[in-house]
Formats: sequence, structure tokens, C-alpha cells
Amino acid sequence: MSSIKKKSEVKVTPKCRTIDSYFTKKKKIVTVAKPKNLNQLFNSVARIEEGPLKGLPTTLLDKIKSKKIDDDDESQKVKMLEKLPEMVKIVHCFFLTNPKPVKMSVLIEKCISSYYTYISIPETEKQIRYICEIFPDWFTIITLRKIIYVKLLDKSKTINSMIEKIKNLQNSKQK
Repeated sequence: MSSIKKKSEVKVTPKCRTIDSYFTKKKKIVTVAKPKNLNQLFNSVARIEEGPLKGLPTTLLDKIKSKKIDDDDESQKVKMLEKLPEMVKIVHCFFLTNPKPVKMSVLIEKCISSYYTYISIPETEKQIRYICEIFPDWFTIITLRKIIYVKLLDKSKTINSMIEKIKNLQNSKQK
């Protein structure tokens, strides 16, 4: 019942090739390439069963939808860029009077009351967050204990330089 093997039972494999291995012929393994069954592959794809798009793969439809969503996001950003100069002016004036960190809700209320037309609360928040994306060195958004604050970083930024950067972004997005 011992697990000790005798020398004759142990097979030792050489670490390097022996002279005999150079002279023996290697057997070639022949593999036969099977043609792919395209009908099976074609039938395995999920397809739309009714309507004007009957027979189209659903994956193709999903790709088209995702591209349309990306295009919609781009068009929304272009529309937002058009409204941004006015919002930048309002936020800049607000931070001139209040240089301390402010709750996002207070800033949103101030922007809504100062904006020349009606603007919704979510849209105002999107614009403020977008301004923060464009000018990360001007102000930042901080969350503390589930309360969102906006903190001014650079008091010396001028409105003209920011509006010029926004116009450059508008020109690049439209091309």
C-alpha cells in the first residue's frame, strides 16, 4: 500500500530533444475543413416577424436605435450650447455676489428667476452640469451628505473668455 514507485515504473521525459527525435518522422495530422452551414447561421439570428421591417435582424435594429440616441444627444447638446451664454452670465453674476459654496437648489432658483424665458428645473440643472463639464476649472459640483453644492474655484474668470469658448464649441459641433 505504499505510494513509492520503482525506477522501472517511473517514466522520465528528457528536457531536451534527443538525437533520435531529429531522425524520426513526425506524423502529420490532417484536418478537414467543414464548410459552414450558412442557412443554420442565418436562421439562428432573431428576426422581426411582422410589420414593414419583417425579416430584418433585431440586432441591426438595436444598432440603428443606439445611433439615433447618440444623434439625439448630440442635437440636445447643440441646443444647450445655444442657451449656455445667457446661463453663464447669470451664474457668473451670482458667484460675484456669493463666492461661498451654494446649494444647487439655490443656484437653480436664482437661474430660473433671472433667465429671460421660462426654463424648467431639470433643464437648468443639466445646463449647470454642462457648464461644469466645459469649465471644470471655474466651478465644481460637490455632494455632501446627499446635498449637492456648487463651489466657485476661479474668481478671476471673465465672462468674455467663457462665451468665446462656448461659441468655438458651437462652431465645432455644427461642422
